[in-house]
Amino acid sequence: VYYLNIYINLNKPYIYTWYIYYMDCVVEGCIRKSVSGKLCLNHYQKNLRFRIMDMIGERKCVRCGFDDIRALQLDHINGGGCKEHRSKGPISAYYFYLRNESIAKQEIQTLCANCNWIKKNEKKENRR
Repeated sequence: VYYLNIYINLNKPYIYTWYIYYMDCVVEGCIRKSVSGKLCLNHYQKNLRFRIMDMIGERKCVRCGFDDIRALQLDHINGGGCKEHRSKGPISAYYFYLRNESIAKQEIQTLCANCNWIKKNEKKENRR
């Protein structure tokens, strides 16, 4: 107990900082940690994706019309999404499209998971 108190006193700023900045996500039922009690990274990325879908005006699959938000994905019309995510990272890519609405409308479409994989197979858009 004595050594634990010494450890806590020596590392108090670090422990206090960790407690302040890493709290539970504000989404009910989420067990992930977030920064300062806001959205965790998973919910933050989903929120950005939904904002892009709203901006381009498509909250349903452009091929089949499927509209369950849980299975909708953003797809690059001419391919190259994997390279973009590797070079910029997903969040930076999302912010790029949020800042450039005209480019987003030309390069991004909303597809359901099935149609997205069918398109990748038809156009031979493998990750390699």
